Amino acid sequence: MITAKKFKSLRNVKWFTKLEHSHLPKGVRLEETYSPENYPKYDNYDAIEVSQYTNMPKDYAGLMGVPISFITHLNPKQFELVDLPQPRPTIDGRTTYARLLIKAKPGFTPPKPPSPKVVEKHKRKAGLRKKYLMELYAKQVGKCANPKCLHNEYQEYFPPDFMDVDHIVPISKGGSNEFDNLQLLYRKCNGKKGDKTTNRSSMPLLLQVEDI
Repeated sequence: MITAKKFKSLRNVKWFTKLEHSHLPKGVRLEETYSPENYPKYDNYDAIEVSQYTNMPKDYAGLMGVPISFITHLNPKQFELVDLPQPRPTIDGRTTYARLLIKAKPGFTPPKPPSPKVVEKHKRKAGLRKKYLMELYAKQVGKCANPKCLHNEYQEYFPPDFMDVDHIVPISKGGSNEFDNLQLLYRKCNGKKGDKTTNRSSMPLLLQVEDI
């Protein structure tokens, strides 16, 4: 029986850049309305304090101080990153936590949040991935289940992080979440497959046997 190879993934390491790339955050939907009582101004900077980025006002055109963790949600089409102020901002003489100073750009509309149905689908896929990823990976010997995947010809195996758990027969067409109805696909192959049913007769031999 072939066993799965282990890989280390440094999930807490992030790189940030001002260069354009395809993985920009979708943006933040702003719901709150500005009022001086809820958004105090700093003593030493011409900006307002926003203690949680989800509470940013939708109608404020000036500078806002937000937690540094907001950098992971910052879309440069929605906000301008102005400064990391030093010394730290103060309010009534009290020093705040470290803040980013940002400014909203007009005309940007973030996408609507996913529907409950889509959220549930993502949760289901995450659960299946956690439960079956390494078992499927061992069964497929690190290969993509798509027999036409060109990457299989050039690579000995894929790291698990590059593969998605896919339903051979989609849920929408009567498929189940059982192990026998699951396969691993290279991420791009999964995107191209969409909501189609895999033809089992065209699947590679390594997926048709229990032990290799």
